[in-house]
Amino acid sequence: AYQYLITACLNTHNYQEALNYLNKIQNKDAKTRKAYQRAAFFRALELFNNLDMDNAAKQLELAQRYSSSDPVIAARTQYWQSEIHYRNKEFDEALEGYLQFYDTPAARQTPEFAVVLYNIAYCYFHKKNYSQSLQWFQRFTDKPADNDRLVADSYNRMGDCYFAAAKYKEAISAYSQAIRKGAADKDYAMFQRAFATGLLGDHKQKITLLNELIRTSPNSVYYDDALYEIGQSYLALQNSGEAQKYYRQIISKFPLSSYVKKSWLQLGLIDYNNNQYDSAIVKYKKVIADYPNTPEARSALNGIRNIYVELNQVDEFLKLSGSLGGSGIGQAEQDSLLYYSAENLYTKQKWTKAIEGLKKYLQTFPSGNFVANAHFYLADCYLRTNMPAEALEHLNSVIGMPRNGFTEMALVAAAQLNLEKKDYYAAVSNCEFLDSIAEVAENRLVARQGKAIGYYQLKRYKEAIDAAQYLLNTPSIAQETERVARYVLAKSYLTLGEDAKAMEQLRRLARDVKNKEGAEAKYLIAESYFKQNQPDKAMKEIFNFVDLNTPHQYWVAKAFILLAKIYYQKNNAFQAIKTLESIINNYDVTDDGIIDEAKQLKATYEDRSKAINNKSVSLSETN
Repeated sequence: AYQYLITACLNTHNYQEALNYLNKIQNKDAKTRKAYQRAAFFRALELFNNLDMDNAAKQLELAQRYSSSDPVIAARTQYWQSEIHYRNKEFDEALEGYLQFYDTPAARQTPEFAVVLYNIAYCYFHKKNYSQSLQWFQRFTDKPADNDRLVADSYNRMGDCYFAAAKYKEAISAYSQAIRKGAADKDYAMFQRAFATGLLGDHKQKITLLNELIRTSPNSVYYDDALYEIGQSYLALQNSGEAQKYYRQIISKFPLSSYVKKSWLQLGLIDYNNNQYDSAIVKYKKVIADYPNTPEARSALNGIRNIYVELNQVDEFLKLSGSLGGSGIGQAEQDSLLYYSAENLYTKQKWTKAIEGLKKYLQTFPSGNFVANAHFYLADCYLRTNMPAEALEHLNSVIGMPRNGFTEMALVAAAQLNLEKKDYYAAVSNCEFLDSIAEVAENRLVARQGKAIGYYQLKRYKEAIDAAQYLLNTPSIAQETERVARYVLAKSYLTLGEDAKAMEQLRRLARDVKNKEGAEAKYLIAESYFKQNQPDKAMKEIFNFVDLNTPHQYWVAKAFILLAKIYYQKNNAFQAIKTLESIINNYDVTDDGIIDEAKQLKATYEDRSKAINNKSVSLSETN
């Protein structure tokens, strides 16, 4: 009996139900083992698609138990296990699995084989093994590929590999290929090509290329980088007047950029070289005051020291240095010794001991030279030891400091933690700040996605729509990011009463009901027809939804409750009540509100039916 049910579930893609039946069979024959392997594998893909990596990994382990049943599914299982390792940043494990998959004969019969070279290359890239990474990216681009986006991205990474090896001509060629093929981060390729050109000594061409970037990509996250590097090239060409213009553009246009302190430092250096010592000291002091405990502050202090030494006013320098606390001289060696001792523990992944060492450093040098580093690494240690509240405290410390090298990463981590704990006010604050300073394109996407989710949860629907639209206008975004954006758009438009716009997004989402956003969208389409008094269209959507065999049974149950309402509206109380009884008797989850809703609606319909029957009896008796 189970075999028939299992086959039916597999044919209708109801993999979880198939597993439920398969688990009831104690002695599994070859046919049952093959069915188990298939059901567990495809259930894992459903879970992966919904970003439930832990449970996806468990299902893949179950599929792997019966790897001898179907070598193709066994190969695919290994690939997706590697994919989970990759998503979890476990690059050694991911690489090992990808390589084994690549060497498996059955792998060539799988759809995943087309991208495994690309994934292997990326594993080596993340491990900073650039020579190996380059070889695998070259192998990927040498093969005919259906995915132009991945090919273009591969040329960008090949450029990075050449760049890391100081092969700048080859890097320029690779970046140019990425630009020609329309890489999603084309502005990155343009910036890197220009930067490499400068390293070859051609500063005039570098300036031309960077100006092209500024002209063609006015919203690029590399705009301030480009301005700074143009300034640097003009300095190299001994044109300090032009250099100053670009440094001042950064200060005026990008006040939150990490290049602001660098620009002030360079402006001070130009004044120093022009013997304008008083003006140079003013700029250096600004860097020290506004950006304490940063490398730029220490460089500014050295600049002031050079000026006072040249003016034979060492006493003035010592007096100034003594007033600067952690940015001055003295105790520097002890500061560094204590910090690097703790950092060494962090590097060796001794998280508990690193926490002790970093806390001791912060207690000893609360204004030390490495305070930002210590807070950020402490946060990471706490995250790795499953202490998110403590991690968030130290991330907030980094965020509250003047802009430093950890600010952007701290904002990304804090935003994710605040979203997870549903503190949407804090998450939106993090994401707004991150969006204003992000110098990494991926982090700007994180900010916009967080803003879209946060604004929606805070009922700031128009702002949620703007953030979601920005995501959709970004080339080559990940599928899960697109889903989130369309979901926020649909729900926001529904709330604002813009049903036509909402329906457009819901229909896009409902193309794939294997993920939770798609399943909810399919239900909402049916509900929308019901509210528009189009019950037949609503019923058609519901029956189509049921046929699609989504794993998200909550929304199927909601659809059946809606179906009961339609039956009742059509004066078929009997069918409405039977539909609700079916939910009450067969729905597995007891604490998500479905059964309570079905019971309450059933009781309402039964009471109304009794009242109608009693009234009919009373009328007949009267007659």
